Amino acid sequence: MVNRARLRQYFASLACNLSVMASGTCFAWMEPLTLKMSTEGSDIYINKETVSWLVSVIEVGCILAPIPSGLLADRFGRKMVLLSTSPIILLSWLLVLFSWSWEMLTIVRMLQGLAIGTVFTVAPMYIAEISEPEIRGQLSGHFQTTWYLGILYVYIAGKLLSLDEYIAICLAIAVLFAIVYFNVPESPYYLLMRGKDNEAAAALAWCRSNRDTKDEFEDLKKSVNEDMSNKGGWKDLFATQKDRKAFFLVQVVCITRFMTGMPSLVNYATETFAESSGGLFTKDELTIALGTLLTLIAVLSAFLSDYFGRRTLLLWSSFGCAVSHFILGLYYFMYSSMHIDVNPYSWALYSGLIGFCFFSDIGLGPLMQTLQAELFPSNTRALGGGISEVTAAAASFVNLKIYQPITDNIGLYFNFWIYSIFSLAGAILIWMYAAETAGKSLAQIQVDLKKEETPEEQSF
Repeated sequence: MVNRARLRQYFASLACNLSVMASGTCFAWMEPLTLKMSTEGSDIYINKETVSWLVSVIEVGCILAPIPSGLLADRFGRKMVLLSTSPIILLSWLLVLFSWSWEMLTIVRMLQGLAIGTVFTVAPMYIAEISEPEIRGQLSGHFQTTWYLGILYVYIAGKLLSLDEYIAICLAIAVLFAIVYFNVPESPYYLLMRGKDNEAAAALAWCRSNRDTKDEFEDLKKSVNEDMSNKGGWKDLFATQKDRKAFFLVQVVCITRFMTGMPSLVNYATETFAESSGGLFTKDELTIALGTLLTLIAVLSAFLSDYFGRRTLLLWSSFGCAVSHFILGLYYFMYSSMHIDVNPYSWALYSGLIGFCFFSDIGLGPLMQTLQAELFPSNTRALGGGISEVTAAAASFVNLKIYQPITDNIGLYFNFWIYSIFSLAGAILIWMYAAETAGKSLAQIQVDLKKEETPEEQSF
């Protein structure tokens, strides 16, 4: 049974995460169209190289947005900056309806990338800052659920609707987000950072369903004042051992998450499954099954990180992805390079696919944003989150851009083996450097990280 005192936190998190669902539709909406776009004679024909560029160029917007949006979130508020993504997304969909030229689609994808980069930077901050420690991992995990729900939404709609109808229902998600999110309060952390104590107290009380928050508010105020006593800048991200360790670990998780292949698999699902031989399902059925699996496992994983802990799940996730990708790579190597009849081994395709969906969703997927919000103190959270999203976008761009050339020139299997190597490397680094943060307040996490410093660093 849901604790009634926490219902408003769930509602605020869901309202915020509608921006993530809208971002998921932006990220993957071309997937149902890629095969048709690459087929000569199609009414939406664009050559393969241009399709590859259009799929990956969204990450250029994702690279440009995070640092400015993080700084703007500290200046104008988390809520205002997130709401600004709705008109950007609306404009992008209207431009698709206006023209299907590759030049216009490039502009569309970059606008959508700006919105995604902003959402990925600011939404985790907002969710972490309104959440109680006991459910912060769960609420942060809903980020991943709504992201994949947006992807599943376009997988199904793109197969069933005409292009104009398809774009119209994608547009509707951005409108719904703006309407619902407008009715939740600003982050109490941000309000305290701006010296608006009364508004911060009211926002915190709303998030706690008006129960007594006096002690929590005083602890929160003390933590923010301590963080803000040193204005957060570039140097503060690396000022002490705890700062450097936090920054390094978040970058490792960012790179590992996106270089394990999820961006490419999501955007080239139908093409990837078209390479397989026979089996129980068609390529379209496998694509929808992929989106369904990712969404359902993400729902489950949202409840796991507070129970098993962040570090344990990250390790299982990374090692599991490495094994799953090795299996998938071996299946496609046997099919395309050894020309073996792989119909008797279709179980390897399904087990590798299910394994990757499961292991990616329980750790690397949902916990990147969680760690980003937990490990950076409030005075550098926006800047650190922005830089981390630039790292993530750059890794995703590389992952998307190399997929098609490697598939055409070496073979699809080689992509999966690259993903396996990155997964294994990430697992080793996480094992060496990650500490547990589950069940701790944001203030307590900073205290625990500081305990690891030497006396010289603490007096720095």
